[in-house]
Amino acid sequence: MRKSVWDRLTVGQGALPENLLPPDIRSRKIHDPIGRQFKRLSGHRQLGSTAIEEYGQLELANGPASLEYPDIPVDMYPRIVDNYQRNADGSLSPTGEGSQSPLDAILQRIANDTGIVASTSLLRRGLLGRTVTVTTVPQLIINAEYLRGYIILNPNELAGATSAGTILASAVRSGTGSSAALGVANFLSGHFFLDITATSGGGTVALDLEVLDPASGNWAVAQTIFAATGTTGTTYAYVGELGIPTDVRIAWTIAAGTVTFSVGFVLKNGLIGTSAGISQTIYLGGPGVTTTSGFPLLNGKSEKFFLEENLQLFAVADASLPLKIFEL
Repeated sequence: MRKSVWDRLTVGQGALPENLLPPDIRSRKIHDPIGRQFKRLSGHRQLGSTAIEEYGQLELANGPASLEYPDIPVDMYPRIVDNYQRNADGSLSPTGEGSQSPLDAILQRIANDTGIVASTSLLRRGLLGRTVTVTTVPQLIINAEYLRGYIILNPNELAGATSAGTILASAVRSGTGSSAALGVANFLSGHFFLDITATSGGGTVALDLEVLDPASGNWAVAQTIFAATGTTGTTYAYVGELGIPTDVRIAWTIAAGTVTFSVGFVLKNGLIGTSAGISQTIYLGGPGVTTTSGFPLLNGKSEKFFLEENLQLFAVADASLPLKIFEL
């Protein structure tokens, strides 16, 4: 083999002329028609008009400068395992004064970005939603293995100026009992419907409207809305100014036999928004969270949290309530 071939294999091909290079990797010339000084950001070195051509060739030879640390996306930060902290300029050092932990740096970046897009919701991944049922016993709702954002929503089941539903489903009942609590904090009037479909043993039913005392948590009778009756059919009752208490329920008394009945309701003259009765509030906290010590999440309200790694969040309520959780 001729020597010239060996030379080519050893040295390699020569560089392409600049006019044959793709436009995106050609050197960028900086012109300085008035002789001003330019500062090179990467090294803080002053470049005069005589060094402009050299700067262009250096950029072509070395490639574009790397991103400054504040410009790196959060998800491209290095994951630090050792007990080191990140300084303001992006370098690492052992834990010490003036240094910032990687987690604190990420959270600070998130806080800054949140301030910039305060009026816009920016999603980098899809919302992963699920529903859990919160009861009177504290239960684990989030077991965060990684740093992640969450939107926690207490669904609003009573919203707007008018709401309607069933407070007691049709069933055969006897003796005494009561319905689940109904939040009425935003409403001023209520309409109730008693529908009796069957009786046996001479059964009659009387219905009382009870209200919740927020201090003791006990229920008190506000008024009797249906006197004792055993006649099949539908009966109507109107109750005014329900906005004074926050929660009401229906208590029944059946003197003898059994009665098959249901109770429906219509709430009107309410404020647009939520009906945040006490019984519809969910409380967030640690494993021992209670309805007096937990963070209150009112009916129809949501909160956004960033949970650190290996952090658990529990919830409790005064009744069985649905809770929606969205992972970001």
